[in-house]
Amino acid sequence: MKQRFILLLFILFYHSAYTQGYEGSPCGIGGNFPKEFLQKKELKDIKVLINECMLDGGQLYTSMLKASGKAPLSVKDPNFKPPPDWSEADGDEAYDSWTCMYSGGRAVDGGSSTAWVEGVEGHGKGELIVITKLDLSKSLEILSGFGKSQALFVANNRPKTINIHIVRALPAEGGESQCGTFYAALKIISTSKVVLKDINQFQSLPIPAFKMENYPFQGEQRDYSYWLMIEIIDVYPGTKYNDTCISEIRNVK
Repeated sequence: MKQRFILLLFILFYHSAYTQGYEGSPCGIGGNFPKEFLQKKELKDIKVLINECMLDGGQLYTSMLKASGKAPLSVKDPNFKPPPDWSEADGDEAYDSWTCMYSGGRAVDGGSSTAWVEGVEGHGKGELIVITKLDLSKSLEILSGFGKSQALFVANNRPKTINIHIVRALPAEGGESQCGTFYAALKIISTSKVVLKDINQFQSLPIPAFKMENYPFQGEQRDYSYWLMIEIIDVYPGTKYNDTCISEIRNVK
């Protein structure tokens, strides 16, 4: 009985340490944002969570390419058999990261060797990515295409013509959660068209003019959140793949 009690304590302690050390979750298949937003221009009475516990960093996108290669070991695999000295925490984080291989978060992870890759048939016309972690009051730049190497850059599609939309987001009342913030309404407030150069390096990303506003909340004024949404219109075709990629979008340092 004593041995069973000690074992139970160990399991509870290990689970607690594991969950405190890693609280992420895998990226789902496909997208996490409705494409009809583009036609409606406004979504009211919704509940969008910018989930920072996700390894995609809470970015939104209408599709993403399924992860390639062999999935890392994970208890989330029903056929999983743990090898010796295997770490559940390390394994789950590696698996979750693998599922997010081409998610929207890869376009803001600070590296040029990763990319958001749309996942629909064709070259991705009309696909959207919403970047929620940029300062739109400052200049932006973009590394379009798969910037990991020149070979991958030319093998995959690169965005040529894009629409830049500014999205105003209203935080939900009491919308803070352990992993992020809920938003109750989204609205496109400004749009412009940009033609990108076909170069494997950062280039300026101009955005349309817009006015930052605030809203009343319990007798005080609060700021809206403002996000950048990119809509793919046309591409420079790849020599091997028909997938359109964006490696990085960032504020100019």
